Amino acid sequence: MFDNQDKPFSELQLIFDRTLKTLDAVEEGQMQVFEHVKNIEQIESVARQSLDQYINRLHMIKRFIEKRNLPGIPQGFLSAFFTTSKQLEVLIDELSRGRIDIEAVSRLTDVATAAIANLEDSAYQVVQNATLTEQLLQYSNRYRSFEPSVQSSFEHALHLFEVDNDYQASFDEISYALETVEPGVTDRFVTSYEKTREQIRF
Repeated sequence: MFDNQDKPFSELQLIFDRTLKTLDAVEEGQMQVFEHVKNIEQIESVARQSLDQYINRLHMIKRFIEKRNLPGIPQGFLSAFFTTSKQLEVLIDELSRGRIDIEAVSRLTDVATAAIANLEDSAYQVVQNATLTEQLLQYSNRYRSFEPSVQSSFEHALHLFEVDNDYQASFDEISYALETVEPGVTDRFVTSYEKTREQIRF
């Protein structure tokens, strides 16, 4: 490029500037590639760390529910649990590929994050409903002998609890009956429960 030294200085200056611009462009391109690769590696690393955490959380959520010795697990919670487990398996498969699709990994990580959060909320709700229902069923004993509506609701709520394992419906049934004879009783139990609610330990 600089072999013809007879060229005027101004022309050589232009060639030199053009060469530098080319080098700058190449360097910038290389840096963009480097940043892109680094970004991909970061996304992959975060996804793998998240996956490890989510698998651990799945086990802890399962243990949290099992410790309660409930008559059964509500169908809605089971569906959420197996859906979450399946989503983690899909993420594992994607991360196991020789050449991973980083967009798919990002999307699947987001889906798994939401699924785990939803499952955790669901676990807390199941345990809260079951615990409060047991307490309210016990509390209703003071009214059952002389309040036919409470006795009827007690029997229905007990069936929902022990047979259907629908703790939300059972809670709604018995709390409604008790509220008709003692307004504010449900809030008292809920407030007391929330103060001592056990956390899932991750």
